[in-house]
Amino acid sequence: MTSVKEYEKILPPDVIGELIAIGENSSECSFRVGDIANECIRLNELAENDITHQLVYSAVGAFCGKASRTVRYYAEVAERFPGYVRTEYEPLSFSHFAFAMKYKNWDDILEFAMANMDEKGRPATVDALIAIYGYPEKEITDSTNILDLVKSLRKEVLKLPLSGDIRQLVTEALQRIVEAITKGVT
Repeated sequence: MTSVKEYEKILPPDVIGELIAIGENSSECSFRVGDIANECIRLNELAENDITHQLVYSAVGAFCGKASRTVRYYAEVAERFPGYVRTEYEPLSFSHFAFAMKYKNWDDILEFAMANMDEKGRPATVDALIAIYGYPEKEITDSTNILDLVKSLRKEVLKLPLSGDIRQLVTEALQRIVEAITKGVT
């Protein structure tokens, strides 16, 4: 893992400060949008309004400039990690929590990320967590689940620090798998 001191050689101090502020703000906003969506869902349920969760996600997204699926994602992470848990694991980002949420031992993962503070001066990155913990195993029972898994994998590939050529090769291979599954070829 690269240390903060090595990164400081690459970026000017004013840019580093701005990026830190952006990261903190982005994380806070992601949780806040999720909290708002969850609260609106609860309020509509208490009022016995016939409003679906999806409609709430769409309404929240319309006012904050996010897709409803993004709002749903924020809401799922915010619901899983209430404020007191977020406070316990400050300064971890929303992305750390989103990654850890996929595991039963989420607290071990967050603890590991925090332990990096002493050594590197910052939490372990989500990329480092992926390298150590991998992706959670999913039970694959039919072609629909396999298709969902491959589609999910395609999204994850886009997040990896790969060169354009390698990313394109992997993406194309995964697309061929999707096409084979949808045609019923195994």
